[in-house]
Amino acid sequence: MKHKKYLFPLSALIILGVAGVTSCEAIPIKGETNDDLPPVTNLGDEVKTETVVKLEDIVAEKTVLHAKEKITLTCESEVTWSVSNGLATISETGELIVGEKDGTFIVTATSKVNPSYSISKLFEIKTMGSKELASLLFEWAEGYNYTMDWTGKILDEEGNEVDRNTIVELAGSSSDAVLAYDDFVTKGNLAKYTNEGFYVKYGVDSEGTMYEGGVYNSPLYDGKVFNYDVINGQVTQGYPDYYSFALNISDYKEIYNQDLSIFMRDEFKVEDSNLTLNEDCSALLYDAKKDQNNYRDISALSVDYSLPMALFYSIDSYYCAEFMDKGFFFDCTAEITYDETGLTCVVSFKDLNLGLSTNNDYLVYDYQATFRVYDIGSTVIDGLLEMIEAEKNSLEA
Repeated sequence: MKHKKYLFPLSALIILGVAGVTSCEAIPIKGETNDDLPPVTNLGDEVKTETVVKLEDIVAEKTVLHAKEKITLTCESEVTWSVSNGLATISETGELIVGEKDGTFIVTATSKVNPSYSISKLFEIKTMGSKELASLLFEWAEGYNYTMDWTGKILDEEGNEVDRNTIVELAGSSSDAVLAYDDFVTKGNLAKYTNEGFYVKYGVDSEGTMYEGGVYNSPLYDGKVFNYDVINGQVTQGYPDYYSFALNISDYKEIYNQDLSIFMRDEFKVEDSNLTLNEDCSALLYDAKKDQNNYRDISALSVDYSLPMALFYSIDSYYCAEFMDKGFFFDCTAEITYDETGLTCVVSFKDLNLGLSTNNDYLVYDYQATFRVYDIGSTVIDGLLEMIEAEKNSLEA
């Protein structure tokens, strides 16, 4: 009787050798074919072996998607795509389209060379909601550790961006229109908050300093509020703050109501803002005409602000008041996006008058302001914390 020599099935070897490999990892098998296996003597019967495959990872630009979003997945290997449930669909070319419901699903890429091999990746659908937005804002605000900034675009009637050179040509390089342009667009405005203090920025000065100064609670003087300045890039102690000196207020947070927690707790009511989702569910939309907050009266701190106004006031109370007085907030619209790292609010205002041209014509444009909240919990003011620590050490000495 002739003896047959069989090759032990590779599939069995693979099962024995990859215990503990998760569904999201490529199976770590060396080589892409069975060329490295020892030779098999053919005794007349055909010997069948399986093709060993090395799958690459599924590449996706992100794994948390908003409702109705479309992204394309890739895999270096030749694969067939599938999804685990009805929350999403995927094409033969890897175009992933998610539905409108929140939830999770798994995308699997199966080798076309050997369907025994596959790799998977978990995805989440997360639709933006006003309640979650309010919760995040309050959470960020409580710690006073975040950064806010304001930049913008000047737009003509067709929606095209107007650059600085155009304003200079129309109004002159030293005109009010150019100064306004720099404040609203080029320089931007920025405010940083920590538990110890905050500083404001209105551009970059001739020394390259990125902020002007701010206030902090001084441990050396019974918690009184002191100004600080930035000279040659260094934080230096200034004079007692006016409100602290005149009104004996010891907490800068009581003086400067320009922080998110004040608005979240006392003034900004997200449930009254009538925020709605845009068509593809990627952003919350704001329309001042539908806002139920009593934000038209800014004579008292007890009023309810709109979210765009709250952010504007937090970064620059002067310009916010000017925009309010001129009526820009009465019919502004905004688009709001957010995630766990921060918030972006793009606000559109109509007919902003920058000033007169050299021909005494008013330069009137639409204005698109972008307010951001970011660096949650990680804001540091260069030199300020060291100055406060030095004051504490002097008290203990």
